[in-house]
Amino acid sequence: MGYKWKKFNNRKILIEQPHIIAKRIKFLKKYLQYLQSDNYIFVFLDETWIYENESPVKTWVNESDPLGVPQRLKGEGRRFTILHAGTARGFLKDCDLMLGSDTEHRDYHKNMNAKIFTEWIEKQLLPALNSLDKTCVIVLDNAPYHSEQLRKLPVASTKKRDMTQWLQENNIPYPPDSLKSDLWAIIRDKKQFIEKTYAVDDLIHKRGHIVLRLPPYNCQYNPIELAWGFIKTYYSKHIPSASGPKLEKTRQMWSRALENFTPDMWANSVRHCEELIREDWKKLMGNLPIDDIPPIIIQLSAESDSEDDWGSEHFESDSETE
Repeated sequence: MGYKWKKFNNRKILIEQPHIIAKRIKFLKKYLQYLQSDNYIFVFLDETWIYENESPVKTWVNESDPLGVPQRLKGEGRRFTILHAGTARGFLKDCDLMLGSDTEHRDYHKNMNAKIFTEWIEKQLLPALNSLDKTCVIVLDNAPYHSEQLRKLPVASTKKRDMTQWLQENNIPYPPDSLKSDLWAIIRDKKQFIEKTYAVDDLIHKRGHIVLRLPPYNCQYNPIELAWGFIKTYYSKHIPSASGPKLEKTRQMWSRALENFTPDMWANSVRHCEELIREDWKKLMGNLPIDDIPPIIIQLSAESDSEDDWGSEHFESDSETE
């Protein structure tokens, strides 16, 4: 009958929601517009993680020989969250940030927060951009710590007093005797037309650069994801044979892994993602010129404005289970 028993990947459903498609089209249009000009250079940033020992989860064993089955594999060791940025010319100098974790939580995003990320922007990224000769378009995802709002939009649980203040600040009329439920109905209808303002974006704009946010669940447009794949494979392959104090050998091996991802490899990764961007634009919009597309407005449901719409690598593979 054509059915297969396999792991279900809900990413395929998520990326086809109307509001996600609208955000994808908006991203593709802006990227291609910036790409047409020689006045901009793209900067791609992202987080990833490594483990101190990178112990394998699979190994060859002879099940007929009890002594051939390892009783205990070496532990993974301490986990580190990595933050870095690069361009088609290579990784930016002095932008590598490595955060150690003392918790057992396997989600590396738990190590990062808005304060740490903002400090990295101020002290490492922005100084590095000074070495570039063009206005930078900084491509990043919508992780919560990337998305701390300057003026947070109301939600259904917002206090009535704050709802009325938001409506007044945005010059949206409402009946003076409105109940909270009435105010929320007005806000829900209007807030899709109000741009969110993020602290990080404001900080970067003040330095004369531009922020371009990836559409949710579409990390394939960020070439640093390809860099992570190569670099982490190199690190995992070589860290078991490294010697020295644990922290020192981890940092040294990670630095070696970064150096092995060359500027040519960066350029090829960026080229691959830009080809994908062009292909997806053509799939969605045909041969329409990017400058002729009017603003796309999608009527949002209450659920579609969730701040959880940022996931990129939290979905399991859709390959068949073994």
